[in-house]
Amino acid sequence: MTSMNFFILGNQPTLALAEIASVVGKNHDYSLVTPEVLFLPDDDLNLSALQERLGSVIKTGLLLGELPKWDQQELAQLISAYSQEAPGKEKISFGISVYDVDKTTNNNELHKQLQRLGLETKKLLKETGRPIRYVSSKESVLSSVIVKTNQLLESGGEFVIFLFQNKVLVGQTVAVQNFEAWSERDYGRPARDAKSGMLPPKLARTMINLAGIDPKEKILLDPFCGSGTVLMEAVLLGCKEVIGSDISEKAMADTKKNMNWFSQNFLETRPNLLLFISPAQQLKEQYQTPVDLIITETYLGPPRKGKESENSLKEKMQEIETLVKDSLIELKDLLKNDGVMVFAFPLYLTDNKPIALPLKKLFDQLGFEVLNPIPESSKQLCLSLSPSGGIIYQREHQFIGREIIVFKKKY
Repeated sequence: MTSMNFFILGNQPTLALAEIASVVGKNHDYSLVTPEVLFLPDDDLNLSALQERLGSVIKTGLLLGELPKWDQQELAQLISAYSQEAPGKEKISFGISVYDVDKTTNNNELHKQLQRLGLETKKLLKETGRPIRYVSSKESVLSSVIVKTNQLLESGGEFVIFLFQNKVLVGQTVAVQNFEAWSERDYGRPARDAKSGMLPPKLARTMINLAGIDPKEKILLDPFCGSGTVLMEAVLLGCKEVIGSDISEKAMADTKKNMNWFSQNFLETRPNLLLFISPAQQLKEQYQTPVDLIITETYLGPPRKGKESENSLKEKMQEIETLVKDSLIELKDLLKNDGVMVFAFPLYLTDNKPIALPLKKLFDQLGFEVLNPIPESSKQLCLSLSPSGGIIYQREHQFIGREIIVFKKKY
């Protein structure tokens, strides 16, 4: 079997695939992808460093072997052989996750098979004479929280089984999302304004990565910076200077408070930071130096309760269209010729067709070119982009989604 990496894509698989391709490069073979997992031929990738950088990927790891079908004894022998390589004489703690990629087995039966496999593996490992602990959960998949809190990667490991109609793949996890760090930057920051809406740090990180530009030593601008989420993630990714602006004095006060807290808790030195109270449409009055990256979530409109009429939503979207158009005219001059913009635009979810901005028309009028974030080789997954060429980001039970567009100036 060809040496392969695997990436567990999480709840937003299109976004995760686009992010991986933007960071690793689109010239790789992305054809082995499902809504749950991407298999990527081994190219000396540093999976731990990649997991640390990516915002949308849950786990990364390496494939160890392939079987023609589920065979409990063979699987247990393979897993125990790798698990007992845990260093030292201390307890071996291991766990197993099963991803039923082709939906071959019902959930109850799958969980029973998994438990039997775990016990069989534990039985084989006891022959080492070391204390053995099998970590399981009520689900067939171990969350990154379970893997990390039980220190599986430092001991016997987490092993991941992928079920297909005609084969079974077995892998070992190398790294998982650092849920503690993400949670701290999201819920631990001192200024949070849920009423105005907040960009999740993972999504902010993903949007920066979607630009396809190494952010190290680059200048980044967020002209709708809110509470500073994009600015924090940009600093962590190595931007040499970050600029934030917002029309709201409260938002700017929140950004200052959050950036001070962020500097004290996550950095050794204070970042090179510029902040302006300014509408995006007038930012050039205060700042004129072209930047490498403009990453932002535009105004999404007022909070929704789900009872609004489609006409009222369309009227609100027309107001936002004027704001977006005027802002893009202003921001175009602040972007270097080889710079990239990644914007999250509002998408109003209704019982019928979602209500979106006419971005294709706007970009044509203003001289912007949309960049396709999806690698050419992953077409068979039937990943659909929005009519404007963006990625749809939406969460369950929410009425406002986001249309994430990667674009640049036309030459």
